[in-house]
Amino acid sequence: MESDLDATALAAWIPTLAWGFAALCVLSYFVGSYLFEVLAQKLDEPRWMAWVPIANLYLALRLLGWGSLFWWLLAGYAFGFLGMLLPGPLALLAGLAIAATVLVAIGVGFAYWPLLARRRDLPIWVGLLLVVPQFVAMPLELVLSELAMVVVSLAVAALGLAAFLWIVFHDGGPEAAPHPVGWALTGLGAVVAAALAWWAPTWIEESGALEPVQVALAQAAAEDEDAAELDALRGWFARLAGGVEEDAGIPAVVPAAASGVLARLGADAPAPPPVPDECPEGHREAGARPPAGRAWWCEVQTPDGWVREGPSRRWRHARAVEEEGLYRDGKRHGTWTRYWGTGGRHTQAEFRDGAQNGWMLRWDEAGRLTERIRFEDGAPAPLGG
Repeated sequence: MESDLDATALAAWIPTLAWGFAALCVLSYFVGSYLFEVLAQKLDEPRWMAWVPIANLYLALRLLGWGSLFWWLLAGYAFGFLGMLLPGPLALLAGLAIAATVLVAIGVGFAYWPLLARRRDLPIWVGLLLVVPQFVAMPLELVLSELAMVVVSLAVAALGLAAFLWIVFHDGGPEAAPHPVGWALTGLGAVVAAALAWWAPTWIEESGALEPVQVALAQAAAEDEDAAELDALRGWFARLAGGVEEDAGIPAVVPAAASGVLARLGADAPAPPPVPDECPEGHREAGARPPAGRAWWCEVQTPDGWVREGPSRRWRHARAVEEEGLYRDGKRHGTWTRYWGTGGRHTQAEFRDGAQNGWMLRWDEAGRLTERIRFEDGAPAPLGG
């Protein structure tokens, strides 16, 4: 039987990832704001500022007695961005103001933690643990593998968190619970994050926002036969966007000299046979059609359990079919067709007992045939075969 771990299963993880990211944002906001509230409490600064965006930046500078610097930085950014809309020399002056403000902000960011550690009666090197490892890790990206860089990044993050907790709690824990403003803003953030997590996966599916990226990666991979990483990334985007499963070992494009022949073949390509909307008698429906679900198929009971039999359809979103065809005895059989988000055919392939047999045709989003390969028992047939 065909594996259940297909594009539908992978795309189903999108809501889970969105919910997890939203929960992480809320948790990070709560923990970070609470730790800064503890610092404000110990240094006799207004606690509530730790929970209010923008105000928390002002509080952070006030902890060092640099409150007036906040207003200078704010004025520099405001003048820079607004001044760039003005004509002539004023726009140039605004650009210089932004550059100067950014340089000052970088300097403040580097000096902030060592000076805060001194303010908390700790050695300067404790504060340096939050900034120096980050600068050391940057050039390592040029020499380390991706896996090694992930390990280094996690180690740097853990080291920085340990140093931050040391600065906050080295002389004891807080004396009060989080400020009521903090609870209110965290609750509001949780509601907003939950709403976004609920809505974002649907928006991704219905907007087709990832499809241009998928197409661009496919074109880039087509220009470089050795672009294995681009091919893998293209397939990942296809699955993330609810896209099609990739056919391993098949070239993405054909030589330009064959384009005219393919165009004529594409014009003569037969339309896919209609896929029934109902299950045959004695079969049961499984999955769910939109809006309740994105995949629907039929099943029949056998001595080995329920297997797919009859029509099957998957939707890109509620108004666009992504893929459809027939199953026989738990395997793809007959003509299977995949569609672009615009509704045009993407791939049309013939199956027999789960293996591709016959012609496979592919079109681009403009409706031009880009590929025509004949298969025998699941493998491309030899040239001239």
